[in-house]
Amino acid sequence: MTVFESSPKTVKAGRHPVHRYLSDIRNLRTLVPEGRVRNLEFKGDYFRFTIDGIGEVGVRKVPGGSEEKIRFESEGSRPFRFDLEIELGEMSGDNTEIRLVLSADLNMMMKMMAKKPLQEGVEMAASLLSDELNNKELT
Repeated sequence: MTVFESSPKTVKAGRHPVHRYLSDIRNLRTLVPEGRVRNLEFKGDYFRFTIDGIGEVGVRKVPGGSEEKIRFESEGSRPFRFDLEIELGEMSGDNTEIRLVLSADLNMMMKMMAKKPLQEGVEMAASLLSDELNNKELT
């Protein structure tokens, strides 16, 4: 697996409310790239969408875990199998540090082609997610 990590982002809310918000998979809509996506559908702890030129992508929340980490995994293997973790670290002053970690099962050719876009995508997704969380009143 090839691992892509975002830089840490600060959310101005405690870890418990951040965890509760991010545990609802519908609140991850921010991570789905606009303009290239069709057929976005949420059902329970699962969502799927179609990316033009790639195909259908499914994401499922992994049950269990702790308040320090929320895990998601790809459903199916298009375009490749991946896991996504949102790490939540407690900070002083009722703030939470979030970091996105994407582990992708890439063959050598995909790794060469997708390494930079995936790293940039993880960083952008973390920024978008922290911006969204900082604009909400999480209690």
